[in-house]
Amino acid sequence: MDKGIRDEIIAPFIKNSQELGERVLPTLKEIQKASTEAHTLWMKHIWKTAWAGTFLFTFTLFLLATLGIYKMFDNYAERKSAEKIASVERLMNYNQEAFRQLAIAQVPVKVTRTQNNGVMNPRSFALVIENADAAEMRHADGHDNGMIFFSSTSTEEMIQEIQEQIEKLSQKAKTGAK
Repeated sequence: MDKGIRDEIIAPFIKNSQELGERVLPTLKEIQKASTEAHTLWMKHIWKTAWAGTFLFTFTLFLLATLGIYKMFDNYAERKSAEKIASVERLMNYNQEAFRQLAIAQVPVKVTRTQNNGVMNPRSFALVIENADAAEMRHADGHDNGMIFFSSTSTEEMIQEIQEQIEKLSQKAKTGAK
């Protein structure tokens, strides 16, 4: 009976187990090889993703910093330009009355760059008044002032009349603007 159980039950079971082992073992080796390969590829993918993320983050940070610095310099330049424009406007308003008086006296005025031996002096200008009588330096109000003396070709009566007309026109312009 032992021999019958062995031949009929145990022997076919062992034979089927060996056949199954021969078929499954190569598949298990392929699965293990694929798992190792997948692990290697996944690690490469993780590193590529990490480097790409780091690059993207660094580039974004650099771009934002560059834009911030640009805006800062742009705002600074705009403020400086606005200050210069306001300064020029104040100076023009200050000089407007003097040039109006020169126009009334019918005295041509010209501003020119100064030169020394044919070389232009940087930031140096001269006020040229045709047919000037004299020029001198006088100290007044804590400043050294260049005084240019000249005579008008118009009579005093003409000068007074032109001044009155200008005053009337100026008053009309001020009331009309309101």
